[in-house]
Amino acid sequence: MSTLTTAAAIPQSRRSAAEVFHALALWVCALGGMGLTLALTVYGFGYYTLGQAQRVYSPKHILLKPSGVLGIRLGFLGLAFFLLLFLYAIRKSMKSLSRIGNSRRWLNFHVILGIMAPVVITFHSSFKFRGLAGIAYWIMIAVAVSGVVGRYIYAQIPRSIGAAELSKKELREQSEHLADKLKSQEVLAPGDFAGLLRLPAAGQVESMSALTVLGYMMRYDVTRFWQIAGLRRKALRSFRGRASLWGMVRSHHAQVESVIDCLKEEAFLEKKILFLSKAQEMFQLWHVVHRPFSYSFVVLAGIHIVVALLFGYF
Repeated sequence: MSTLTTAAAIPQSRRSAAEVFHALALWVCALGGMGLTLALTVYGFGYYTLGQAQRVYSPKHILLKPSGVLGIRLGFLGLAFFLLLFLYAIRKSMKSLSRIGNSRRWLNFHVILGIMAPVVITFHSSFKFRGLAGIAYWIMIAVAVSGVVGRYIYAQIPRSIGAAELSKKELREQSEHLADKLKSQEVLAPGDFAGLLRLPAAGQVESMSALTVLGYMMRYDVTRFWQIAGLRRKALRSFRGRASLWGMVRSHHAQVESVIDCLKEEAFLEKKILFLSKAQEMFQLWHVVHRPFSYSFVVLAGIHIVVALLFGYF
């Protein structure tokens, strides 16, 4: 049984309920993180914009300095977030844990924590990055940035519901099915969306460096968004419909949106088929870079905590 068949065998209602719960949990975490960031920014703005010499005279110094009542707790919270990031790696390495949940959903929470940890640590440091703690901080930023890039590369490798990588044959079958649907639609002429599906030749991609491929994929994703908006505007004009936000958001015209969804999926698949081998290579290379930075931060953060304890900062 193919991966696609297996995925299709899972009851749609169960998948939908799980996806809704996962999306809700992500939004709760994201909004909680944004709320904390906003609260700290509003409360501490006057303090954080002071010079180092003036801060000691601020009534908020006892709270917001790195060893302050709130500052120290933010440090431990940020470290806890960073340590929780390793749950994803532990789950991948331990067979007994790999059956718990969906790999993609674990990764989404991994990314949320990877964004929140640097934000909380930044407030813990009160925006002063010096000495060993400063080195640890910039390594952490490198980890966070590389994590965002890694998540983007991961998204370029198509997977089934069960997170197993799809083969080029399965992707091509999906693409051919979408191409047949596009031939039968009458909303847009083939020439209207030819540019959306235009990609470089496979040989040209193979000769590109990893960074060039990454830049091309990102640029293509940005331009595709604007091309889709333009196609939506064009289609809605033909049906005397009103484009929402110049075509950037979905309209209420079901026939138009059905064709637009089909076009988006076809462009999405064609790009992934073309860049699949390069994306897999980049993902392997990314692991080589990302992991050492992560372990280095943990070591330096540990030294920073030990030094702070020895010199009585806590």
